[in-house]
Amino acid sequence: MVRGKLNGRGNIMLPNETEIHELEDNESYRYLGVMEADDIKQSEMKAKIKKEYIHRLMKVLKSKLTAGNLIAAINTWAVSFYRYRAGIIQWTKAELQQLDRRTRKLMTMHKGLHPRSDVDRVYVERDQGGRGLMSVEETVNYESHSLKKYTEGSPVEFIRTAGKIINTNSEDGRQEYRNHQKTERKQNWHDKPINGQHLRQTEDQAAKETWQWMKRGCLKRETESLIIAAQDQALRTNYRKAKIEKSTNNPKCRLCKQKDETVSHIVIECSKIAQTKYKGWHDKVASAVQWSICKKHELPHTAKWYDHRAEAVLENEKVTLLWDFNVQTDKMEAGDKHHSFYARLSEFTGK
Repeated sequence: MVRGKLNGRGNIMLPNETEIHELEDNESYRYLGVMEADDIKQSEMKAKIKKEYIHRLMKVLKSKLTAGNLIAAINTWAVSFYRYRAGIIQWTKAELQQLDRRTRKLMTMHKGLHPRSDVDRVYVERDQGGRGLMSVEETVNYESHSLKKYTEGSPVEFIRTAGKIINTNSEDGRQEYRNHQKTERKQNWHDKPINGQHLRQTEDQAAKETWQWMKRGCLKRETESLIIAAQDQALRTNYRKAKIEKSTNNPKCRLCKQKDETVSHIVIECSKIAQTKYKGWHDKVASAVQWSICKKHELPHTAKWYDHRAEAVLENEKVTLLWDFNVQTDKMEAGDKHHSFYARLSEFTGK
């Protein structure tokens, strides 16, 4: 252990002749990343943490990361700056909520979040259909709660006493507290009449299949935020302008002028684009399927699926592959349980 001695000025002189001077009234020292003097410098530390958090957030947002990697980078590099000092720096609820709002605002400015997207969905995990962003408020509360539980269970009396200064609003265990945070966010999103429509409509589908594209997170941030906004019914369709914003009296589709212009109507049921946009989307998906079949059965195909151009007929000694052919079937009688086409197909395949 290195020992020093006091010199004539009241400072400590180390054996290597390094002098440690006495702190002035406006000075502080740093211990484990926290500025202290006779007490923790709360206001100075808050300003420093907030400045560094915004700096890290902006660095990430200015990158060209995909949507999933963007969220992961914010969580691990920016939000973690608050996590380390949670329970030590005393944040108010209003301060943390204001920082979450600023985070969403900056994400919107950098095309990582649609301005009308559902707020709760932003913080739901990606495999549950959310964006997966960690809330600064929830992170600080969780870490404070965890630190409180750790100190309460410590065999050292000094640590148990120190933990009494940490205020939490729950007696749940660490995992129960975290699960409650996640459940509350998703339930709030689910219960919203407009924003929660898509979630309620897909409840019966396997979550693994429904949200696989979200879990992969390989889309551009602009693309993902637009899709999320469409699912949240947040796009400014005539229906939204008439029923929610009250900026118009006509909710009908501006193309077919027959049904209400909702996102679902535009995507799947507008008669004016049935043979144009819809068919084009369908053919792109079918072209990728045909490319996979060609690759499997050694038929001519391109190196990349998106370069593939479907041919009307492709064949070799093993298979014949048809594209965009009409299939004639018998007229289905009223009360039939199975279409005759599928009945004949079963007879042909023996299944």
